[in-house]
Amino acid sequence: MRYVVCYLMESSSGPVLLDPGWPTDVSWDALAHGIGTAGWAVTDVHGVLISHAHSDHHGLAARVREASGAWVGMHREDAKLLATYRDGSEAEKRNGDFLRLCGVPAEEQTALLVDPAWHARIGELTPDRFVEDGAVGLVPGRDLHARWTPGHTPGHLCFVDREAGVLFTGDHLLPRITSHVGTYDAGGPDVLGEYLHSLDALVTWVGELDPEVLPAHEYRFRGVRTRVSALGRHHEQRAAEIRARLLEIGGGTVWEIAAGIPWSRTWEQTLGGRRRMALAETLAHLRELAARGLVATDGSPPPIWSARPSTPD
Repeated sequence: MRYVVCYLMESSSGPVLLDPGWPTDVSWDALAHGIGTAGWAVTDVHGVLISHAHSDHHGLAARVREASGAWVGMHREDAKLLATYRDGSEAEKRNGDFLRLCGVPAEEQTALLVDPAWHARIGELTPDRFVEDGAVGLVPGRDLHARWTPGHTPGHLCFVDREAGVLFTGDHLLPRITSHVGTYDAGGPDVLGEYLHSLDALVTWVGELDPEVLPAHEYRFRGVRTRVSALGRHHEQRAAEIRARLLEIGGGTVWEIAAGIPWSRTWEQTLGGRRRMALAETLAHLRELAARGLVATDGSPPPIWSARPSTPD
């Protein structure tokens, strides 16, 4: 993504930031300029809310806190994720078990490695407070409510200001593109299932409000229900493509499946981090399909996935 949209909310105690952006000097200058345009300075910031623990969102939070004394708040599950970045365990998993789990050929593995030093740097942030599902009173004088929406990350949060009629969706709900939902584990939560459930819950949460959606990328839009329905259709199409690939090859590894399904670029052009994310998304889809009984794995190292017959409704 070429940019991230940061939001500044006025409060009775000073402005509160949502997702201050990348940890770079260029981003810092842009953030400071934006805050100044709104009539404030970085030193005036009262608090920093983080929608989720990705460096383009939380990256400048510690620097804002140092400059202003602001508190930083995020969901506890994403705080746990950052802790695994700091201690190196997440990088170790992605550079070892995950590659073996996907059946990545030995000659392809080097290009998919993550940098443990970069992980450690972006994991340095520790929040001052945890923002729980349903939290209120986050921005003094505003009717802002938090909703836990796991999927894109385990602790992703959305926020609604009913009085203002706006919904802040981070990366959970974007107007044109689909959020990256991937997993690097053989076990643990069904992250795609959690994401789809979180989308449906978001529709119920906003009810009849029809808020203006303020995402972290692209542009503002309306129509939560319409967009959620479109994402549901997209993921069902993706599931059908994966099952078709499995039926075509008679079963295969995550690598073999991912290499044979469509991406925004060709597989040959999907390199480095993009290819690692593609594998993580494919694995997330396979685990969600397995939860529905539509695919199975033989449990071998690396696991071989196969399609199971679908049962009529």
